[in-house]
Amino acid sequence: MCIRDSQILMWAVERTAGESALALRLPSVLFGILSTVAIFFLGRSLFSWREGLYAAAMIATLWCPVTYSRIARAYSLLLLLSILSTLFWTGMIRGLRTTATLPRRDGILYFAAAIAACYTHYFGLLLVALQGVLAFALLATDRRALLRAAGLYAAVLLVFVPWLPAMREQLARGPIWIRRPQFSPWYHLLHVWRFFFDDSRIMGRIALAAAPALALAALGVAVARRSWRVLGRAAVSREAGLVLWAVAPFAAAFILSRVSSPI
Repeated sequence: MCIRDSQILMWAVERTAGESALALRLPSVLFGILSTVAIFFLGRSLFSWREGLYAAAMIATLWCPVTYSRIARAYSLLLLLSILSTLFWTGMIRGLRTTATLPRRDGILYFAAAIAACYTHYFGLLLVALQGVLAFALLATDRRALLRAAGLYAAVLLVFVPWLPAMREQLARGPIWIRRPQFSPWYHLLHVWRFFFDDSRIMGRIALAAAPALALAALGVAVARRSWRVLGRAAVSREAGLVLWAVAPFAAAFILSRVSSPI
């Protein structure tokens, strides 16, 4: 359910470079390359350069992002904007939790990436909404930081308001090619992770189990070191944030597909 950014981009490409397969697919190729670079910086920001390299290697070799980098659709752009919005979101949250002030650079870049993600695809809108929920949860004990974050998300919503009537119409009509899920969320989650990892049943199960396992391992290390302040302010935010990034968008989409229009 794409909306406007990708169509405007394709229109601009057609007007300037023509309608050849190379011209129409080239933006997706570039977005895929930039996604590999962006995920490295996100991994380095959260952990270290090693995790950044591992993540970049996965983006560069797994069939899902590679395939989306070869087709003239919005998915490669959505991948890039999802990574960038998360990268700038982490910097923004760090600043708010440390000094209760909104870092200008990360705030501006996150605002731009969030707006672009919202206008590129409805799953971009879903991701930004989930980032907002997590931001409010992390900043709940600091009134000044919470108000600054609320102001930023209010600005994002204000810029997205012009599209709300069209969004309401599209969601009410619903996509005719998507059926309402009939099985358990765990059944679908396993298939989604198999899809991500080259449709491998073994890799899908390993990846699905690895996220909570790694989060619990990091929690155990923090407890063993008795670093309670670090645990509360950093360790949980990183590992638990990654688990939420992996699971929450799927869970929200599944619930919406069950109770409303299937997405």
